[in-house]
Amino acid sequence: MKASDLFVRALENEGVDRIFAVPGEENLDVVESLRTSSIELVLVRHEQSAAFMAATHGRLTGRPGVCMATLGPGALNLVTGAAYAHLGAMPMILITGQKAIMSARQARFQIVDIVATMKPLTKSSRQIISAASIPTVVRDAFRLASEERPGPVHLELPEDIAGEQLDREVPLVRAHPIEIPVAHPNALDRSNGQRFWRVNVGLVSTPLALVDRVLLVANQRGEFLGLNPKSGVRYWRRQTGVASIAPIPLDSGVVLLTTPDSLFRIATGDGAVRRRVRAPGPVVSPWIRMRDALVAGTADSLVLAIDPDSLTTRWKVRLDAPVMDSPAVAGDTVYAATRRGTLYRVLPGTPARAERIVELDWPITAPVTIVHGLILLGGADGTIRALEPNGTERWRITLWRPIELGPLPLDDGMVVVGGKGDLHRYRR
Repeated sequence: MKASDLFVRALENEGVDRIFAVPGEENLDVVESLRTSSIELVLVRHEQSAAFMAATHGRLTGRPGVCMATLGPGALNLVTGAAYAHLGAMPMILITGQKAIMSARQARFQIVDIVATMKPLTKSSRQIISAASIPTVVRDAFRLASEERPGPVHLELPEDIAGEQLDREVPLVRAHPIEIPVAHPNALDRSNGQRFWRVNVGLVSTPLALVDRVLLVANQRGEFLGLNPKSGVRYWRRQTGVASIAPIPLDSGVVLLTTPDSLFRIATGDGAVRRRVRAPGPVVSPWIRMRDALVAGTADSLVLAIDPDSLTTRWKVRLDAPVMDSPAVAGDTVYAATRRGTLYRVLPGTPARAERIVELDWPITAPVTIVHGLILLGGADGTIRALEPNGTERWRITLWRPIELGPLPLDDGMVVVGGKGDLHRYRR
């Protein structure tokens, strides 16, 4: 086995599935080893493009993107992309070639000290000087690139080291989760034992969520963060855009994050972006579950349902105005009230249909709630009205001040939040 084969195996061990590169004489051994591997070699016209593609790959997936160039001028073309990744906290691995370091038959032709050049622009820059050290060096590079704060790491692989024949099997280093030491709560605040931790995450843009023992925070800088709820230590951070809706759990270890232009499936363990699609519209209401779909309303007057796995739109229907908060689901039917005071019944299908139930002459100020088969609507006049599915009013309760929160259904009635901050318990 050549050292270049071991190098490519080490990249496969880290989960690398593609490398953006400009081939050259000094990395031909690596290119040949890639030919028989599972890694896709993406050829580009300029090294700077390869660096930007790798940095963006790291930003979107949370896993280090990889780019490769030759020595001298080719390697120097990577520096702008390295600076871009360093400033933007994007995990990235830069691989460059170099002339033989054991014997320099071409003297100093095109030789530039790339390791020294990259040091101010990366988290680490080092030259591989021994084939046996490749698994350790590669594992350490990926660990550094992924650890907070993420960023670029540079590896230089000289051509004589890449072509070296190994006389023994060199084991790979298994990737392992990053273990961050956590202090005992009493050590964090010995004065009163009340506050366990304090951390600045910026202005928060959505309600907090605790999923799989990870505290999820979205801020107004467009960052999505995963924190240890016991210590406040940041596990990971991703740049997603500003979210206005709290993340919701999907399947095991994955949440849905909604921004004005994108939908993300993000792993809670490491913050990796499992899937990103363009948002079907500016979603303005929290998602609700309807069997195996998620339903929400948009600012452009749509009610739509998406598949939680692929994030593709299953159906959508247009109403007369944007919805007031979240729609409500009863079986296979969606009920939605718009800002014009119109109550709709939405029937999913291909195509979906929206049936106008009733046009109200008073403004709705609370989300639609289904309680024991009745549709409950809270108004600006402090009144909760219960409607039959056909729009006929069944009964009403007058409280004080506008109703802004929906009732909480119970087995034998409901609890209502009044305008003065008091709670009202009603029986059926």
